Amino acid sequence: MFGPRSSSLEVTGAEVEALQAIMRAGTSEQRFVTRARIVILAAEGVANNRIAVQVGVSLPTVLFSSRLTRRLPLPHRGDRRIHQ
Repeated sequence: MFGPRSSSLEVTGAEVEALQAIMRAGTSEQRFVTRARIVILAAEGVANNRIAVQVGVSLPTVLFSSRLTRRLPLPHRGDRRIHQ
Protein backbone atom coordinates (compact mmCIF):
# COMPACT_ATOMS: atom_id res chain seq x y z
CA MET A 1 0.00 0.00 0.00
CA PHE A 2 2.79 2.42 0.80
CA GLY A 3 5.27 1.27 -1.80
CA PRO A 4 8.67 -0.33 -1.51
CA ARG A 5 10.79 0.02 1.56
CA SER A 6 13.43 2.69 1.56
CA SER A 7 16.93 1.39 1.07
CA SER A 8 17.95 1.28 4.72
CA LEU A 9 20.42 3.78 6.02
CA GLU A 10 23.11 2.37 8.23
CA VAL A 11 22.89 4.29 11.48
CA THR A 12 24.83 3.42 14.63
CA GLY A 13 23.31 3.41 18.10
CA ALA A 14 25.26 6.56 18.97
CA GLU A 15 23.92 8.30 15.86
CA VAL A 16 20.35 7.32 16.75
CA GLU A 17 20.90 8.71 20.25
CA ALA A 18 22.21 11.98 18.79
CA LEU A 19 19.24 12.23 16.43
CA GLN A 20 16.82 11.53 19.28
CA ALA A 21 18.53 14.25 21.34
CA ILE A 22 17.92 16.69 18.47
CA MET A 23 14.26 15.66 18.44
CA ARG A 24 13.90 16.14 22.22
CA ALA A 25 15.75 19.44 22.52
CA GLY A 26 13.40 22.37 22.83
CA THR A 27 15.92 24.58 21.05
CA SER A 28 16.28 22.48 17.86
CA GLU A 29 15.09 24.06 14.65
CA GLN A 30 12.01 22.28 13.31
CA ARG A 31 13.71 21.42 10.00
CA PHE A 32 16.42 19.54 11.91
CA VAL A 33 13.83 17.69 13.97
CA THR A 34 12.01 16.71 10.78
CA ARG A 35 15.21 15.46 9.16
CA ALA A 36 16.10 13.49 12.28
CA ARG A 37 12.69 11.79 12.22
CA ILE A 38 13.12 10.95 8.52
CA VAL A 39 16.58 9.47 9.07
CA ILE A 40 15.47 7.33 12.02
CA LEU A 41 12.46 5.95 10.12
CA ALA A 42 14.57 5.30 7.00
CA ALA A 43 17.15 3.48 9.14
CA GLU A 44 14.31 1.27 10.42
CA GLY A 45 13.49 0.37 6.80
CA VAL A 46 10.14 2.17 6.69
CA ALA A 47 8.88 2.82 3.13
CA ASN A 48 9.53 6.32 1.81
CA ASN A 49 5.82 6.96 1.20
CA ARG A 50 5.01 5.88 4.75
CA ILE A 51 7.73 8.17 6.11
CA ALA A 52 6.27 11.10 4.18
CA VAL A 53 2.80 10.43 5.65
CA GLN A 54 4.07 9.92 9.21
CA VAL A 55 6.31 12.97 9.23
CA GLY A 56 3.90 15.16 7.25
CA VAL A 57 6.24 16.06 4.41
CA SER A 58 6.34 15.41 0.68
CA LEU A 59 7.97 12.35 -0.85
CA PRO A 60 10.68 14.49 -2.52
CA THR A 61 11.60 15.84 0.93
CA VAL A 62 12.04 12.30 2.25
CA LEU A 63 14.13 11.30 -0.76
CA PHE A 64 16.28 14.43 -0.49
CA SER A 65 16.89 13.93 3.24
CA SER A 66 17.81 10.27 2.73
CA ARG A 67 20.22 11.06 -0.11
CA LEU A 68 21.78 13.89 1.88
CA THR A 69 22.29 11.66 4.91
CA ARG A 70 24.07 9.04 2.81
CA ARG A 71 26.57 11.68 1.65
CA LEU A 72 27.17 13.52 4.91
CA PRO A 73 28.12 12.22 8.32
CA LEU A 74 25.45 12.19 11.00
CA PRO A 75 25.96 14.37 14.07
CA HIS A 76 27.95 13.03 16.97
CA ARG A 77 26.52 12.84 20.45
CA GLY A 78 26.30 16.32 21.90
CA ASP A 79 26.20 17.98 18.48
CA ARG A 80 22.72 19.42 18.18
CA ARG A 81 23.07 20.17 14.47
CA ILE A 82 22.07 17.92 11.61
CA HIS A 83 23.57 18.67 8.22
CA GLN A 84 21.50 20.76 5.87
